[in-house]
Amino acid sequence: MRGWHGPSLQSPFSVLQRAHGIRVLMNLMKGRLSRGGEQSSPDPTLVVISITCLISGLGLSLLILATASLSPRIKRLSTWFNLLITGIVFAISNLLLIGHQSGPQPPFGLCLFQAMMLYGVPALASFSSAIFCIEMLLLVRHVLRADHKKTVQPARRYLLAIPWIAHLGIALAVLVMGLKQPWRVLRDDETSTYCHLKAHIPARVTAGLTICGVLITLIALALTIHALYRNRDDASMQQFRHDSMINRMVLRIIIFSILPVVALILSILKFPSKVLGTRIFVIMLSLFPLWSAVVLGLHADIFRAWAFWKRTPEEPTKSLASSEYNKRGAGSV
Repeated sequence: MRGWHGPSLQSPFSVLQRAHGIRVLMNLMKGRLSRGGEQSSPDPTLVVISITCLISGLGLSLLILATASLSPRIKRLSTWFNLLITGIVFAISNLLLIGHQSGPQPPFGLCLFQAMMLYGVPALASFSSAIFCIEMLLLVRHVLRADHKKTVQPARRYLLAIPWIAHLGIALAVLVMGLKQPWRVLRDDETSTYCHLKAHIPARVTAGLTICGVLITLIALALTIHALYRNRDDASMQQFRHDSMINRMVLRIIIFSILPVVALILSILKFPSKVLGTRIFVIMLSLFPLWSAVVLGLHADIFRAWAFWKRTPEEPTKSLASSEYNKRGAGSV
């Protein structure tokens, strides 16, 4: 009959498509969708180098932080402690993907959380370096200006908040974007060592803030060196000249600044192979916690605190940070 329409025949292909859609929907409901199902083969050498550097930096940073916090002989600036904590956060953020570098995509929640942390830690590290150099500049000016009456304690509190505000802002932006567009949250195909968003805006914002932090670091360092050179014969500096404390301090900051500057240059350069450039950049970033712990953390007083079998009842070590800066009204460090 013309008015009657029987059940239409469906091709096997359309049936399979519908079955696949149902499976995808079920995986979404169970939280097991692999966001495309891509599987990548990581570079074992890159993974081992990255994890080794990160774990070494994390362990050394925790040891130095615990030593400086518990030993009454060790006096440090608050921004020094902040820089060590930044290195610890940096290492933990990059280690979150251990066990998920190969095979299916990591769980969505883990991948999104690591992306939140990783997009924020470069800005956190660069601004932590910047405020450390700024406080060193303020410290030197306090030493050089005996008539300086103002306290910088409120300024120090504001300085300490800047890196963490930048980190939090970036992390929240990545969280919102990742929840709205979950298909963008993926493990990196080139290195398989971290998760990221397949979007340009978060990376550009992070790069812009990181460059600002590195530039501020270099400017503060240059101003510190200029102030020390211009006032190299000042009477306020004479008490520190016998052990070259100032020179060693500035030298450490210069050495520490090499890694961020090199990483910034590498991010700008064009490599013959994009994969090669990415892998070199990943290794440079993995070195940051270890680099900061070794260059800024390992001082003679730290080694003396570790040498418990040689402990003597001597007074706490006098330092530029613990004597002149506090005496000028800057508060404890």
